[in-house]
Formats: sequence, C-alpha cells, structure tokens
Amino acid sequence: MSALILIADDMRLRLYNYNTMEKVKDMEAHADYIRFVEIHPTLPYILSSSDDMSIKLWNWEQNWDCTSSFEGHAHYVMMCKFNPKDTNTFASASLDRTIKVPHRIEASTNGPLIRFGALALNSPISRSKAMTGVSTAWTTTRVVRSSVFHFN
Repeated sequence: MSALILIADDMRLRLYNYNTMEKVKDMEAHADYIRFVEIHPTLPYILSSSDDMSIKLWNWEQNWDCTSSFEGHAHYVMMCKFNPKDTNTFASASLDRTIKVPHRIEASTNGPLIRFGALALNSPISRSKAMTGVSTAWTTTRVVRSSVFHFN
C-alpha cells in the first residue's frame, strides 16, 4: 500500500491510504508535539521524534506497534534520520545542542535500541542544522561507535 503519514502538534500520527485517502490508522504517538518522521528505506519501520525528548520506532507489520523508545536528549528532538550507508543505524539532532550519531537498530526489543536526534546523513558529507539557523557540514567515512556532537 502506498501511504501518506501525517504528524501535527496534537501528538498524533495518522496514516492514510495514498490512493483512496482513507484513514488507516490514527494513534497518539508521543506525549508532546511530533517534530519529524522518517521512513526506513527497506524495513517496515518509521522513526518519530518529538518535543517529549524521545524518538520512537514503529513497525507497520506489527499493527503499528511502538517497538522501541529512545531517550537521552535534554531538549526537543527536532529530527532523526536513517543512515543511507547503513540503514540499521540512525542519528538525531536536538535543541539541547547535541547530535547523536549512529546506534545500531537490533531485531530484539529487549530494551532501548538507540538514542538520537536530527541530521542529514549523506556520503561523503553530512549536514546538520540548528534552530538558530547555523548549519554545519562535516565529512564522514566510518562511524564505529555512538558519538555526541555539541554545537552552539
């Protein structure tokens, strides 16, 4: 099914059938405003980031269940992005002035998988943007562990 996913400041995630515009799912996804959703390129996952300082991983093949929740930012999580070179990882950016970069997504749901925020990952240059309008670019070759970048 081709789908349209809508988010708003009412903390709800809505899914519509793109062809018929019929509402398929409507659920409360976060405890505060949802800032961003990211669709996994090959797996049935969606990431959502929120002003509640969390990122959630949703699985549409499991009736849109939240399979993991990632916490660790100290302010609103503005964005989360899957890594195009390793789609089992993602990164996030937050108004706490940090970017948390790739943690591995596991098939297990025995605990938190990842903590992240917003950023654009693209080889060979990655880019982040703060709400202050400051944009930062850096080269990326390989990430071997989780990193946090602080920016002003």
